[in-house]
Amino acid sequence: MAAQETSPNRSHELRGLHDEVTQFERSREGSSLDVSEELGRAPELRLQDHENRSARNVLGAHEFELFLARERDLADRGTRLFSLMVLRDREPNGSLLRQLASKLRERLRATDLVALLDTYQIGLLLSDTNPAGAQVVGDWIDKSAAELGIQLDAMIYVYPTVEEALGRVRDEDKSSDGPGPSNGNGHGNGHGNGHGNGHGNGHGTNEMSRNGSSHEDQPRDSSEIEYRASIGPAGRWPMADLWPHLCAPIPAWKRTCDIAGSALALLALLPVFALTALAIKLDSPGPVVFRQTRAGRAGRPFDFYKFRSMFVDAEARRAELAAHNEQDGPIFKIQRDPRITRVGRFLRRWSIDELPQLWNILKGDISLVGPRSPTLDEVAQYERWQRRRLSITGGVTCIWQVSGRSQIGFRDWMRMDMRYVRCRGLWLDVCLLARTVPAVLSCRGAY
Repeated sequence: MAAQETSPNRSHELRGLHDEVTQFERSREGSSLDVSEELGRAPELRLQDHENRSARNVLGAHEFELFLARERDLADRGTRLFSLMVLRDREPNGSLLRQLASKLRERLRATDLVALLDTYQIGLLLSDTNPAGAQVVGDWIDKSAAELGIQLDAMIYVYPTVEEALGRVRDEDKSSDGPGPSNGNGHGNGHGNGHGNGHGNGHGTNEMSRNGSSHEDQPRDSSEIEYRASIGPAGRWPMADLWPHLCAPIPAWKRTCDIAGSALALLALLPVFALTALAIKLDSPGPVVFRQTRAGRAGRPFDFYKFRSMFVDAEARRAELAAHNEQDGPIFKIQRDPRITRVGRFLRRWSIDELPQLWNILKGDISLVGPRSPTLDEVAQYERWQRRRLSITGGVTCIWQVSGRSQIGFRDWMRMDMRYVRCRGLWLDVCLLARTVPAVLSCRGAY
């Protein structure tokens, strides 16, 4: 009965909607371009205009930096790599350098980027390009620069590392039926045979042959690729890893706080240091301070100090306890680790074993606040995106330390560190230092 009562209202609404549609269609009558044509043509015209602009566009330094950051983010999400070429004019000539930049923009693929970094430097971002492809581009740049009378100092930076890129080429060679890389063109990104005509997929070789580079410029096998990647043609195009150069230096305000805070803490805690050293010596044989090589900013190794909390043969016994590991990822943690001494268990519970790191802070190895410094064998097992936590200086406390420490899974731990890398600043450091005190007193996740 209710449905019968509301049906007239429904019919009235439908008639009203039909009238509105009819009125709209009548308003379109007489137009020179119907709706479907307008929706189809306008985006196409805008896209074509964008392509025309990009073909001759040379970026500025700030735009180039933004694109570089995006390319790095895309590379870290998967396994792709890219090359960054920096060309420096020995005798700065802005006009000639702009001409070279324009030639490069016309020549390179549409996915590659060219930028004038300043009056004497050009930057090239070669997307999805390995060392061999970058060397081929370098050969062509040499010829173009010579035609313009420009003398260049150049460097090729490979992301993430030259070693990783060469390892991938060797893997491709092993999986290929032929003597060269499996795609047969130097590598599969369009630079192995000289970019084709500068756009698209770069497989047209005739164009490049007419402009001074032929198949003879291509690396013939993995050994030649490795040679050219290590020293470049006649030493002309040296290679370097890019990711260490993308690491951020420690800000002056942060370093000032580190020096002042660690110096004052070392002086104030001298009695605690003395009592702890005595307890360790009386409890078990071995040194008071445990020294271990850790990875700092950009993966730089340094000596890391802690109060010894384990027996001296702890590292040798780790293999036999591997089956009892309670952490995922490359971390090794056991809540009731039999290698920990009686005094060591107390030191770890109250985080007293971390106090010698104040000396690392004073030296500048680490900071008061920052991601925990990993061991070298842990870094070797990192996924690429996890390695970015080494872009900044490590520290004693961070988001992970005040959120549960060992109770948190490895991937969540890495995400917390990445959150700090993105959001780091004075206020965040102050908040984390304030939260560290109750976190230590609660003993949560400390073992």
